[in-house]
Amino acid sequence: MGEASLTLRLDLMLGEDAGAEELDAAAADLQRELRALDVDSVERPAGGPAPAGSRAVEVAALGALVVKLGGAAVGPLARVLQDWLARRSGRTVKLTLGADSLEITGGSARYQRELIETFLAARTAG
Repeated sequence: MGEASLTLRLDLMLGEDAGAEELDAAAADLQRELRALDVDSVERPAGGPAPAGSRAVEVAALGALVVKLGGAAVGPLARVLQDWLARRSGRTVKLTLGADSLEITGGSARYQRELIETFLAARTAG
């Protein structure tokens, strides 16, 4: 039997001082990094770039990615997300899988990685 595939939504936040262009660029960089992993796909949700003067809800969509992955990619995904969080203070990543979500801001690298791995592993067991 094949491995079950998960569809995970990532919502990225850079802090209150970050603009839409910076968020869009950070999401594009993370998307490239995640595509280098053994994941099925990494896509930006439909909707395209927000126009100038758009509201915060529209800007938040710029920082969203949808990742499809199997259980074998959980550890590598956790490491990439932890590295992304560590690049700049104030970064947050929210992982949503079905009705469950986990939001991570701060903490040690090990703690962040363990949280992500535990959150995803609990949902791949079965």
